[in-house]
Amino acid sequence: MTTVVGNVFVLSSTPSVAAGNDCAFSIVGYKSLLPISAITGFNQDGDYPFSNCLDYADNTKYSPSPSSGSVTITFSQSGLSEVDYFGIGIHNGFSAGLTGKFEVFTGGSWVEVATFAAYEDNRTICEYWDAVTCSQQRLTLTFTSKLYISCIYVGKAWVLPRLPDVGFAPAHLNNIDQVESFFSDNGQFIIGRRINKGYETEAAFKFLRLNSNAADSLEQQWPQYQDHVKNCRPVFFKWDTSKNQNAFGLQDPNNMQQMRYDSSLYGTLNIKLKGRA
Repeated sequence: MTTVVGNVFVLSSTPSVAAGNDCAFSIVGYKSLLPISAITGFNQDGDYPFSNCLDYADNTKYSPSPSSGSVTITFSQSGLSEVDYFGIGIHNGFSAGLTGKFEVFTGGSWVEVATFAAYEDNRTICEYWDAVTCSQQRLTLTFTSKLYISCIYVGKAWVLPRLPDVGFAPAHLNNIDQVESFFSDNGQFIIGRRINKGYETEAAFKFLRLNSNAADSLEQQWPQYQDHVKNCRPVFFKWDTSKNQNAFGLQDPNNMQQMRYDSSLYGTLNIKLKGRA
């Protein structure tokens, strides 16, 4: 709370809720350690192998062999890496009663860094925490009926220092399904048909630091991100790390807006994804 005494502003020592919201920021999850990891414990259904989580396609599925219970999947790398996020593309997480946790192995013990629960079918899960250096991680999935997952990413996110600029369109509020309407010869309405197109999110971040010496700077991240998109690989986007609102989708590689310089020190990033919320 702020009090005005004469022409002097007196700031309360207790931060307000609104002030706390100013600390929120965005992340882009496109790097994953899983393609270079040894993976164990997935207990796969033969018709839905775990390799389907690694093919960057949302229409292929991994399913654990049991129709209920838990599986704990361990990811191991030959060297140390920073890890601060994981993303899951889930087809039926809510119907399957999915809950879970994510742990990292640090110097002799497993440390839990995130827990989660599916809140709707065909929605994504993306969790972020302070970066941990490790060479092993494990994901525990607990479910009450047959579970189907399209993709799993684990790695170091591209951390953007703030929320998107004004005009941001969050995926969960931006359904792009199309409707075809049919009419009789004399113009009477007969029936309509909904064509599923999914969700779209569009965000701009102006005046991001270009500094090539900073790991999350535009000059460091953009070439790798551009290659990822040009290779037709999907992206996790968590627009506010304090909210459970994410997007998982493709940025059109032929129409992606290029990074541009605002000045010698700052640039603009545009993200436009089509997929699932």
